[in-house]
Amino acid sequence: MFIGVFGITVRQWGAKKKYYHTEFIYDGFAYSSISNEGVRKTAIESLSKDEFTIKKVKKVDIKYALTYFENREHFKYDWLAIFFTQIFNFNIESKEASFCADLNAGMLGFKNSHRVGVVQLMDLIEYHNKIVK
Repeated sequence: MFIGVFGITVRQWGAKKKYYHTEFIYDGFAYSSISNEGVRKTAIESLSKDEFTIKKVKKVDIKYALTYFENREHFKYDWLAIFFTQIFNFNIESKEASFCADLNAGMLGFKNSHRVGVVQLMDLIEYHNKIVK
């Protein structure tokens, strides 16, 4: 179990290592949004380094992150934002829905999280970790 480890887990797509999904990891749980369930929290049994890339995030306000999640736990998956913001860049989102990177970026306190894709989130985390002491 990964007690007290903050991070974003990103699945790797075959050997190409393209990121397509994120999960916020804290205290043995993964927080994310997936297409068939929407926003959800699941217990973590183990994480395989072959399947996941884990990036620790420095100085996370865990109280804010968990409150952000709890306020969205009933949300559905945000297909509207995936289509109109992530694919076509029209800045359109659903009010009661979220996708994985959107939820995780919001939990970390990044503004306009619906505009943050998986790759951009990984870049934001790297930048955040460089500037935070």
